[in-house]
Amino acid sequence: MIKVFLTTLLSTLLAGCSVTESVPEIQYYLLDAMPTEQEIKLSTKQINIPPIDLPDYLQQPNLVMRGEQQQMHMARYHSWADNLGDSIRRVMAIELSQPTSDTNKANTCSPCVNLYLSIQHFYPTQDGQVILSGEFTIEQSSQMKKHTQPFFFSQPLKASGYGQSVVQMRKMLSLLANQIKEQMVKQVKVEKN
Repeated sequence: MIKVFLTTLLSTLLAGCSVTESVPEIQYYLLDAMPTEQEIKLSTKQINIPPIDLPDYLQQPNLVMRGEQQQMHMARYHSWADNLGDSIRRVMAIELSQPTSDTNKANTCSPCVNLYLSIQHFYPTQDGQVILSGEFTIEQSSQMKKHTQPFFFSQPLKASGYGQSVVQMRKMLSLLANQIKEQMVKQVKVEKN
């Protein structure tokens, strides 16, 4: 009887030790909004957006967060659903082709504007900010004129979590697109004078 009791007790203890925690499900995120039918204003200007220049730490699938002392933390269970550079390129093409702009995105073009985008920082921080910085270059193909301009955006996160960070990151790309549009309008005014 004691042997049966000890065997049962030992089996129960061993079974308890073998129970492992379940691994969290990986969450995948897109920067693009849900697809919608878009009006694209046709104009004489075409925009060619070559592949986006990203630092190595952003060329991997995991979302990153900047911690203290210049450390980058790679999320284990939060990943981009698509290549980040390709996603940024699509977002910029959508943003720059909005009807309020005098521009439109093209895959290839001969007399057009080339938009080169180099991103150095694009992440949430441990202290609740989202950072987007880098530079863009607008190149007028027909006149071989170039304008390079740095950009920096920093905004507080409205709520915690990677999901909210991605929402905020998408909004920051809209701000960048607006800055690029403003610069393009300035360049068109200079060309006309």
